[in-house]
Amino acid sequence: MKKHYVVLVLVVIGLIAISGCVDKSEVKSETEDEHQIDKQSVESETKDEQRTSTTEVEPAAKAELAVVGGDRCDLEPDVGPCRAAIPKYYFDKETQTCKEFIWGGCEGTVPFHTLAACEDTCGLVQKWVKCTVEEKKAEICTADYTPVCGDNGKTYSNKCSACSSGEIDAWTAGECPPPVWTTCTEEQKKAEICTLDYTPVCGDNGKTYSNKCVACSSGEITAWTAGECPPPVWTTCTEEQKQNQVCTMEYVPVCGDNGKTYGNKCSACSSGEINAWTVGECANVWTPCTAEQIENKACTMEYVPVCGNNGKTYGNKCEACSSGEISAWTFGECPQKWTPCTEEQKQNQACTMEYVPVCGDNVKTYANKCEACSSGEVNSWTEGECPPPVWLNCTEEEKKAEICTLDYTPVCGDNGKTYGNKCMACSSGEITAWTAGECADVWTPCTTEQKQNQACTREYVPVCGDNGKTYDNKCVACSSGEINAWTFGECT
Repeated sequence: MKKHYVVLVLVVIGLIAISGCVDKSEVKSETEDEHQIDKQSVESETKDEQRTSTTEVEPAAKAELAVVGGDRCDLEPDVGPCRAAIPKYYFDKETQTCKEFIWGGCEGTVPFHTLAACEDTCGLVQKWVKCTVEEKKAEICTADYTPVCGDNGKTYSNKCSACSSGEIDAWTAGECPPPVWTTCTEEQKKAEICTLDYTPVCGDNGKTYSNKCVACSSGEITAWTAGECPPPVWTTCTEEQKQNQVCTMEYVPVCGDNGKTYGNKCSACSSGEINAWTVGECANVWTPCTAEQIENKACTMEYVPVCGNNGKTYGNKCEACSSGEISAWTFGECPQKWTPCTEEQKQNQACTMEYVPVCGDNVKTYANKCEACSSGEVNSWTEGECPPPVWLNCTEEEKKAEICTLDYTPVCGDNGKTYGNKCMACSSGEITAWTAGECADVWTPCTTEQKQNQACTREYVPVCGDNGKTYDNKCVACSSGEINAWTFGECT
């Protein structure tokens, strides 16, 4: 017991010294005392799990037990009455992250002694917060950077920017985690037959594929990550970047808003040729048309060719988006060559099961050119899958519009009805989202969630599956396990 008594006296002296309750000449140094207490605290936390309620412990250790008891992720930090400055940590429930606070050295509340302990205990907590109606209607947001991750996998500067974007319903604190990239195996690269299931993956070339087999066997990529590729984020060049005269030679390609690929963002911005850039080579960057671009009727005559997701080349992105024929574009002329179906191909009734996808001129993907031409639905085809449609949410202003123009730029509402233009669609009160084109021309792939869904409503909004069968609604169609894509309306 004498040894225990001596240790207790030393601990008490250390605490008193840090609290400033004794003359500084009586202790070696405040720094040494802080180190001693911090070491004891960490050791105490480590031993907490080994203690039981019947074990006799020293007074200092008993104080630690009170601190770490219960749910430490909910504990609020308390500096305590002493005047030392020892960094400790707590879990901030507002931001869902571990933060540092300064402990005084005695009493108070110390949820965690180390950042690692806090993150190990609470760091994996991911609380999704739904956007309120008021937040979605917000027209002005602050410029502070308190990043949140939207339920679409996109990082926003703060929750106001996220909710008012019209792109999400919920968010969680912090930046979205980076995607996990999986390298294609040699076997996958050599695959000659792939299934028709739609489990989209994003290739390292920025292109979306229907599944990992199709991606790896395409010969276009070396790695993939789960989910569709996100739309590009365009970053404006700063004045400093524009005036920079010295750039490195590293090759981290970016695409300028002039359709030209640069070795890196420094080379791009300092060229004097662009105002904004996005990551990747221009040929691999697909950009959705914005609502403003689709409505625009005044385009310049400059020739900066872009390829629409209908396989057609346009003079520039303005001309492409305002045509009403596409929902996304990429820089450069379309590399695809459209091949007319021959009379023999149209009459063919025996096609193989191989999956060498082609896109029909009806913007529908077929397993191979034989299936496309013999379907009686197309006159020509191009290699590769058709890009999925881009659905845009109606804004609150668009929903409240009382006057719309009579111009015919057809859009398809999420109720399966074609409207003359997006103003008519959104102000109808019948839809929440739309995509460019008439509904009969819009083929939408089934998502993994839709395929696994077992609870569908009985509403009758008929859709036609890519197997030629009519279903009561898109939920029934996708969950049937019989199709990979659908379009609004009954099959004809």
